[in-house]
Amino acid sequence: MSREGQGVEQRGVEIVPKGEQTFGFWDLFIVWAGFSIIMTNFLLGSLGVGIGIGPAILAHVIGIVLIAAVVWLGTKLGSDQGIAGTVAMRSAFGINGRYIASVVMFVVGVGWFGVQTGIVGSAAHEIMRGVSPPLAFTPTIWMVITGVLMASVGIFGYRAIVWLNRLSIPGLILLLVWLAYKLATVYGDQLSAFQPTGGITFPAVINLLPAGMAAAFVLGADYGRYVKSGRATFAAPLSVIVFFAVVASLGVASAAVAGTWDPVQIFVDLGLGTFGLLMLILAAWTTNVSNIYVASLALSNITGWLRVRTSVIASVGGVALAVGGIYSFQGLVNYLTLITALLIPTTGVLVVDYFIRNRQRILTDELFKGQDSAYWFYRGWNMRAVVAWAAGAVVTFLLPQSWIPAISSMLVSGILYYALTTNTKSVAAETAEKPAEQPKEAVSG
Repeated sequence: MSREGQGVEQRGVEIVPKGEQTFGFWDLFIVWAGFSIIMTNFLLGSLGVGIGIGPAILAHVIGIVLIAAVVWLGTKLGSDQGIAGTVAMRSAFGINGRYIASVVMFVVGVGWFGVQTGIVGSAAHEIMRGVSPPLAFTPTIWMVITGVLMASVGIFGYRAIVWLNRLSIPGLILLLVWLAYKLATVYGDQLSAFQPTGGITFPAVINLLPAGMAAAFVLGADYGRYVKSGRATFAAPLSVIVFFAVVASLGVASAAVAGTWDPVQIFVDLGLGTFGLLMLILAAWTTNVSNIYVASLALSNITGWLRVRTSVIASVGGVALAVGGIYSFQGLVNYLTLITALLIPTTGVLVVDYFIRNRQRILTDELFKGQDSAYWFYRGWNMRAVVAWAAGAVVTFLLPQSWIPAISSMLVSGILYYALTTNTKSVAAETAEKPAEQPKEAVSG
C-alpha cells in the first residue's frame, strides 16, 4: 500500500515497491523540465559569454550531454532497484559510508535552495520597486515569503512536485519563447555586434554546468525510483538536453546584451517587469522543490526520521542561508568548487561498482541492515571506495580548468576504484557463490 496518505508523501529512503513505480515517460519528462528551467542554468549559461555567443552555446551543449548521460545512469539504477541515490551509495561505500553522500547532498540541496531563494527575493524587490512600490518591501522579506512558498510543495513530496510542474511548465515555456523573441527583435543588433571579452576558456565553460549539477546521478535515482522500467527512464536525459540547452543559451544571449552575469540585474536591465518576475518565481519554484526533496531524503538517510520532518528542517536552513547572503559571485564560485570536489567523485565510484563490478545487481534488503549486512565491509566502510573518492576530490582542486575538473574527478575516482577492486569479488558475486543454507535435520529421540 502506498504511504502517501492524505497527499503528503510519507516514504523516506526505504525501497519503493514495483507497484508504486507508476510514473511514466511524460511524468518524468515534466519533472525534469521543471528542474531544468531554472535561474541556476541561466546564471551558469551567462558566465560563459566571455568566449563568444556561439562558442559558449556549443561548450554548454557538450557539458549538457555529459550531464544527461549521468542523469540517465542514475535514473536507471533508481528505477531498477527502487532506491534513492544516497541509499544506493551504501552498496559501494558501505553501510556507514552513506554518510559521505548524504551529508554532501544535504548541503547541496539546502545550499542551492538558499541561492535561488536569494535570487528570487532580490529580483522581487528590484522589480516590484518599479511595478508597485508599496509591495516592494525589502529583499529579506521577499526571500522569506518566496522561500516559504517554494518549500511548501517540496514538503508534500513527489506527487506534489509532479503536479506543480504540470501547472507551471506551459507558462514557463511561453515565457522562454517571449524572452527569446524580445532578445531577437529588440536586441538583435547588440547580439550581432557582441565581441568576446575573454576571461574564461572553452574547457572552463564546458565545466560550468556539470559542476553545477554535481548531484545529477543521485537526483536521477531519487526521481527514478518512482518510474516504470524501460523506455520511461529515457525521459530524464531527453528533458535535460532540451531544457538545459534552451535556458543556458538564453543566459548567454541575455548576458551579452546586459553586460553582466547577475540574473537579477539582467532582468532589470532588459525591462522584463511583471513577466520577468513571474518567470523568476516559477523557474526557481519548480527547481527549489527538488532541492528540498533531495535534501530531505539525504537527512532522512542519516537520521531515519520521516521525510516530512527532514523537509521542514531543510526548508528552514535554506531560507536562513538566503537571508544570510549566500547569493554572491564569489560565494557561487566557492560553492561550485566545493560540491564538485565532494560529490562528483562518489558518482564515479558508484557507476563502476553498480554497472561494471556488480552488473546492475544490488542486494537491496542488505542496504538496511547493520553489522550483519553484506555491505558492512570494514566497520561499515568500504575503504577502497573511500580512497578512490578522496583521490577524485583532490584532483578537483589540482587540475586546471582545461581538464574539465567536473568530468576528470569522476573518471579518476571510477578508474582508481576499479583498479583497487580488480582482484576482489563483488558483493553480488560472493553472495551468488554461497551455498543455500540447508535445513536442519530432525533429531530422533
